[in-house]
Amino acid sequence: MVNENLGAICNARMVHANLSDYGAMDENCLQLAKYTALAVDFTKTGKTVALPTHLKPKMYPDFMGKEEYQMHKSTKILGEMLMTKKWQPLQSRIMLPVTSHMIWIWRLMELPIL
Repeated sequence: MVNENLGAICNARMVHANLSDYGAMDENCLQLAKYTALAVDFTKTGKTVALPTHLKPKMYPDFMGKEEYQMHKSTKILGEMLMTKKWQPLQSRIMLPVTSHMIWIWRLMELPIL
C-alpha cells in the first residue's frame, strides 16, 4: 500500500512556509501538518488523504527546482542555504558505517565521537 499524496502534501507545506511571514506556523502549514499526519498513517488506517485544491501551490520557491511551474526567488534562510554553491548535499558525501572498533579507537585517541 502506497500513499502517493504524502510527498505532495509535504512539498505544499514547505511552499506555504516559505511564502508566509509566519513560516511553519502559518495557518495553511498547520492545516497541511494535519493532512501529513493522516497521510503517514495511511498504512495503518487505509484512509487516503487528498491535497485540497485551495492548498495546492500555484508557484514554487527556486530552491525546489520545479521548473515546469512558476517560481519565485526564496528570501528565507532555507532557500539561501540550498541555493548557495558552498552547500554540499549529504547524498554526495561518502558515508561509511561506524563500527564498534572505530569508537574504541576514537576513545583511545580521545577524539570526539561524531
